[in-house]
Amino acid sequence: MLRGHCTDLGRDINEITISTNIQNIHLLRDGEDPEQMPAWAMGRLTPEVYRQNVTALTIDQLAARVEANIAAGASYINIYFTGLASDQEPLRRFAREVMPRFA
Repeated sequence: MLRGHCTDLGRDINEITISTNIQNIHLLRDGEDPEQMPAWAMGRLTPEVYRQNVTALTIDQLAARVEANIAAGASYINIYFTGLASDQEPLRRFAREVMPRFA
């Protein structure tokens, strides 16, 4: 859509910084059941609210989403991990296991 709009206006799409968001991600640990609410969510969210608003992904699933956004033209991708106030380990795993794939 943006590419077509740029073409219509005679604008080079490569001059535009394209950003996007991947929000409300719960990064699953190996063997973690994606259907189970993580400890940080207990007492904060109802199971229904959790299922409606949080996406549980494996490292490979998150990497695939990042890759798809890059393929679509994103220059910047902001990723919001849920529960970081209680547990920063998912952010460290993302830095260690996903970011190097795109370096």
